[in-house]
Amino acid sequence: MDGLTASMQRETRSSLRAFTLIEAVCVLVIMAALVGVAAPRYAASLERYRLDLAARRIVSDLAYAKTHARRTSTTVKLTFDTSTDRVLGTGLPQPGKPGESYSLSLGDDPFLVGFSGVDLGGDVAIVFNGYGDPDSGGQIKLIAGSRELIIDVDPTTGQGVIQ
Repeated sequence: MDGLTASMQRETRSSLRAFTLIEAVCVLVIMAALVGVAAPRYAASLERYRLDLAARRIVSDLAYAKTHARRTSTTVKLTFDTSTDRVLGTGLPQPGKPGESYSLSLGDDPFLVGFSGVDLGGDVAIVFNGYGDPDSGGQIKLIAGSRELIIDVDPTTGQGVIQ
């Protein structure tokens, strides 16, 4: 009986097989190659997403400023501060915080983008009069990493269009 048990144990041990070091290294090399290909694509898609999100926010802020100016018959000014990557509203309340002036930081989450240039009739601000008419139009350029996105602002309507 002991001979049979020892023979079965040897047979069982020899039928169990582990990964060799070469197999484990091959798997790690394949995984590293896949990560090396996927990481830049993920980073590029994240840049595109952030630029699109920031651009949509600016377009909606332009509409918000225009609507608020028309609704309250007051002047509203949006300033695009290129040194701090902020949008500042004069005469425009912060949504959900009635006592605070409007402010948006594009350099913070979830945007993490900046201005690469702003030209709104020769300056970095657009003013909507009490009728909701803008004083100028132009372009707002956003940048994230190596990607850039342009928002054209119509001089007659103040509406932003993402290019």
